[in-house]
Amino acid sequence: MNSHRRVCILFCIAFICHGAVAQQESGTVIILSLTRDKAIVAADSRESNGNDVVVTDQGCKILAFDDKAIFTLSGTRFCEMKDSERGNWNAQGAAISVYKVLASQTMRVMGSDFIHAWDKEMLRHMNFQLCTGSHLGPHGEVLTALFFDLDSFNRIEGYADMVSLHGSRVETNIVPLTPNGLPMGSGWTDVLDEFLAAVTPRAKAWHKRIDNYSPERRVQALGQLTREFDTSGHVGGNIDMAVLTAKGIQWISTKTKCQQQH
Repeated sequence: MNSHRRVCILFCIAFICHGAVAQQESGTVIILSLTRDKAIVAADSRESNGNDVVVTDQGCKILAFDDKAIFTLSGTRFCEMKDSERGNWNAQGAAISVYKVLASQTMRVMGSDFIHAWDKEMLRHMNFQLCTGSHLGPHGEVLTALFFDLDSFNRIEGYADMVSLHGSRVETNIVPLTPNGLPMGSGWTDVLDEFLAAVTPRAKAWHKRIDNYSPERRVQALGQLTREFDTSGHVGGNIDMAVLTAKGIQWISTKTKCQQQH
């Protein structure tokens, strides 16, 4: 189980911005499984501000584009400076805008084109001098974006883009995701890591219970286990889930407001 590949980003950012008050929402868990035929993406609903205070347990963290692609992210979704327009940015808003522009230019938006365009747009807007504090993750992560779509052969492809801060230098790292069908995670993944290691008594019990589930039920169950047993305080609310195949997007979600297509 230790050989399972996964994206594990753990972080908490508190904004202290040159005397101005910054509003930001972050804190999440994303659990997914990716094969050439199917992308299964689950997310919790909790969003917290820069002081780790829960803002809402009704957040929509999975975006669907034209029934053809899924975008989600862990980490800081937006930063809003009360006294400055220069520091404002919204990672989901940038994704919607970028996809619309690309869709107006081509019949099929390719994953590589999208993730690089989103990366460029985010770097253009994100002002870390105005909108960062001293509590970055262990590797300087700010957020990780995940994008899933259909390639020219109608096979599923996935990309991850990690945005990090190293001193005053912003770095991004775009990588394709391996379509091996194994559970992967982003955000507060301690429970998922425990499950994958399969060492603790409760992890072994979890495996006995869900190993025979369908891939969809397994991902959803891992999301629910995280919501139940995570101790960080950053995971909560309903577990929403979307499944992308060549036939389009199927929603498995308890919040219909989050199923709107963009």
